[in-house]
Amino acid sequence: MGRIPCAGAEPKLSMNRHKAKSDLERLIAEAPRVAPSISRFKESNNYGAVTDENLDTQSFLRWRVEVETLLEEMAHSHAAAFEKLENEYLELRERAKRFHSRSILVHMTMEILESTLQLINSGTAESALEYNEGPASAWEELLHPSVRASALRQHRDGHWRDAVLNAFIAVFDLVRSRTGLELDGEGLITRAFSVDRPLLVVADLGTESGRNDQVGFMPMLQGVYRGIRSPKAHSLQHDLTAIKSAQYLVLASLLARRIEGAEATE
Repeated sequence: MGRIPCAGAEPKLSMNRHKAKSDLERLIAEAPRVAPSISRFKESNNYGAVTDENLDTQSFLRWRVEVETLLEEMAHSHAAAFEKLENEYLELRERAKRFHSRSILVHMTMEILESTLQLINSGTAESALEYNEGPASAWEELLHPSVRASALRQHRDGHWRDAVLNAFIAVFDLVRSRTGLELDGEGLITRAFSVDRPLLVVADLGTESGRNDQVGFMPMLQGVYRGIRSPKAHSLQHDLTAIKSAQYLVLASLLARRIEGAEATE
């Protein structure tokens, strides 16, 4: 589970304590529904009776991904206690390969989530989880104003799909505002940055290097539109985490600055 590289100290990602608590409570409550047989452990205190009978595989996979995402984000708060709990889960996941049922993993993971919730409720970890109103993290200083205005609040609130979608909508809105075009997608990109009749010039077209830069900028925007902006607009499904969302927002900011700094020809 990687961290965002940064010069100097590693940035701390802001996290809403109340949302973390709510997510923990929900995942704990869902565990018995995902793996019904874990109730037998309470009766016998023996994992031998915990089987995958009535285990919903799809629900299990979705639940596990949500657990791993939440523990990862809490570990990124740089609280030693949360990092320890994430490491405990990662060790458990490795040991679970030898378990006779996935339901055992669900039960043991639920116990880790309960410990995490107790830690938050105790108040000792409250300062480790930054509130949304707190000071900007180091990576947030990299955001273009248009991306900050349209996406940062959603990112901080944990709405990562909306944050990423809004960030790249802001990028294409910037192209439209600078060119006056009412197009979208590849039509907008090609018309705005065409080497033959560009409306926006990102490099010196009088040199081969500049023309290559201009030509190369178009597929960058096209790739963003095809691979990020459009899919996020047409599906609620995503694999985003706070880390991925932050990286996308920084990418959108880089593109926005290139567009902002481009020379208008008309």
